[in-house]
Amino acid sequence: MLAMLVALDARAEPPVVSWEEAGKHVGETVVVEGVVHGLHCAPLSCLFAFEPTFEKFTAVVPGSRFNAFPPPEELERTFVGKRVRVQGSVRLLDGKPEIELRNPSDLALAAPTADERRRAREEAEQSRNELLARQTEVLEQLADTLAGLEEVLERLAATQERSETVLARLDEQITALAAAQNAMSTPVWEPPAPPAFEALRSVKRGMSRQDVLTLIGNPLDVQRSEGGEIWGYGYGRTVTFNSRGRVEALVGFQ
Repeated sequence: MLAMLVALDARAEPPVVSWEEAGKHVGETVVVEGVVHGLHCAPLSCLFAFEPTFEKFTAVVPGSRFNAFPPPEELERTFVGKRVRVQGSVRLLDGKPEIELRNPSDLALAAPTADERRRAREEAEQSRNELLARQTEVLEQLADTLAGLEEVLERLAATQERSETVLARLDEQITALAAAQNAMSTPVWEPPAPPAFEALRSVKRGMSRQDVLTLIGNPLDVQRSEGGEIWGYGYGRTVTFNSRGRVEALVGFQ
């Protein structure tokens, strides 16, 4: 019976203690639990520090066992900042308690405590609330942007409508101006009908200006020179007066 009890005790799981209590279990095989604050590796060993100064409890992987453990960068990524359990016999080195890790099974992540789970839930809830608040803010900004865009589009439509109205009025003004210019343009000159045949034949050389005016009327144009004047009556007909005001030559009256 005594042998059986000893065997059962040998197979029993070692007790779990906090890293602060590890110094009270020197010479005992225990499971030490705590958060790893840092990892320092040198050619002779890798130290897991359970407080930032490395001056209190540490777990040590000796250089002779490096090949049995993952590389330092993986150890740091996996365990630093996490709650960890290390298993082994507690010993004192320079007054500081430590456990030497011989196998990867001596090092494992620990289940979070109730406080840690509560803090994790609170942090997750806070993160979710912050995310929802940010999403709400983004949606509100997007709504404001869309409202501003709609306002800009409405202004553009109103501006286009006003521009079209101005262009239509401008077209009307151009059309009206063109019509007015056409109405005010100088009519094409048409020579008067030739005077009666008898009146044309009665114009003779030596007549005065008044005689010519009486017979065939005012000329269409007058060309003056030092030697006299030339009266034009259209169709190539002209009456030339000398300096004394008498008819000197006739063209188209015979």
